[in-house]
Amino acid sequence: MNDLRQPTMNWSGFGDRGEAILSELRKTLLPEAANKFIALDVETGHYVLGDRSAEAVREFRERYPGTFAYIARVDGRPVVKFHNRMML
Repeated sequence: MNDLRQPTMNWSGFGDRGEAILSELRKTLLPEAANKFIALDVETGHYVLGDRSAEAVREFRERYPGTFAYIARVDGRPVVKFHNRMML
């Protein structure tokens, strides 16, 4: 069983910190890693990149077991898109 340590900040702070770190990382990661996914430790700034979110998460869990990851696309686009088909 993989026990996750609770972050030392609240969840709102977790998201804000993740976005702040990613904003700084984009300066060096873009444009080469624009289509990559990032799994980021918001407490240390350590991260891994993957071509798919599952790949980034798997590598992150191997390197940093028990740590919550902030998951995003490097370019800031949505990780998941929902499409709605309207029936006429």
